[in-house]
Amino acid sequence: MQHEDKRPHWQQAGRTYCAVIDGRVQALVYWDEPQPAHDERGEPLVADGGWFWFPTDDPTPWQLPNAPALRSDMSFEELVEATEAALDQAQHAIAEHFAGEAG
Repeated sequence: MQHEDKRPHWQQAGRTYCAVIDGRVQALVYWDEPQPAHDERGEPLVADGGWFWFPTDDPTPWQLPNAPALRSDMSFEELVEATEAALDQAQHAIAEHFAGEAG
């Protein structure tokens, strides 16, 4: 399926954003809160949160490492700006993914 030069239309479903391309959901983008976890020795640690995305044809999540974090102390406007920045980064990652499939 060709996706080059196609910008997704974003649909929000709760805390998840669906990238709709050619009328189909092609990828999902979501914010994941930091989670308690354990290292190899069983010591407690906090796993990093962040923005992640995955194409609907592959459930392996990919982190968007430069997307701004969402924090509880942010104003509504700051949350909107951070989310828009994350979706912009996701758009580029999604385009690269599908360009690699086409090539």
